[in-house]
Amino acid sequence: MSACYYSGMMSSNPALLYAPLKARKPIAAPSAMGLVTREFPTFFTMHAKALFAAPVGVPTRGQGRKVMLLPGFMASHDSMALLYRSLRAADFDVSHWGLGRNMGVDDATIDRVDEQVRRFADGTPVALLGWSLGGLIAREYAKERPAAVRQVITMGSPFSGDIAHTTNVGRVYQRVTG
Repeated sequence: MSACYYSGMMSSNPALLYAPLKARKPIAAPSAMGLVTREFPTFFTMHAKALFAAPVGVPTRGQGRKVMLLPGFMASHDSMALLYRSLRAADFDVSHWGLGRNMGVDDATIDRVDEQVRRFADGTPVALLGWSLGGLIAREYAKERPAAVRQVITMGSPFSGDIAHTTNVGRVYQRVTG
C-alpha cells in the first residue's frame, strides 16, 4: 500500500487528505482580564530574574552620570532591579524614582517626581529612564522642567498620553486609577 503526502501530512487514504474539515464553532475573543491573567506567569518570572539575575554588561561607562529609573504602570522599583544593578556596575549613579508602585498619574505626579529629582540630582541634570508609563511621566517632566533633565530614555512607552484609550491596558488603568 502506498502512502500519500500532502502539506506535510501522511495518510494511506488519499480521500482523507482532501476531505473537507468539519465546521468548528467560532472562538470568542478573550476578555481584557483574561489577557491580563495570561501575563501573570511571565510577570513573576521576569520579576524573579530582575531581582536575582547577575548584572548585564553595559557597553559604555557611566563616569558617575546620574540616571533615575521610572517604573511602568503598577510596577515598583523591583521591576527595574536588574537594570539598576547593571547601570551601577557600569559606573552610573542610579536612583529609583522613590515613589513606590506606579499607580498612575494625577495632578501632583510631576511635582512629586520633581522633589525626587532635586533630592537625587543636587543641581546636576539627570537622565530619566522610564519604562512604559514611567516613560510618559519622564517626557512630561522633561517638558515642564527641561533644565533638570539631561536626556529622556523610554522603553515600551506609548506615544500618546491618552493611556486609557490608546494602550492595551487602558481598561485596567481606568479601573485602578478611577
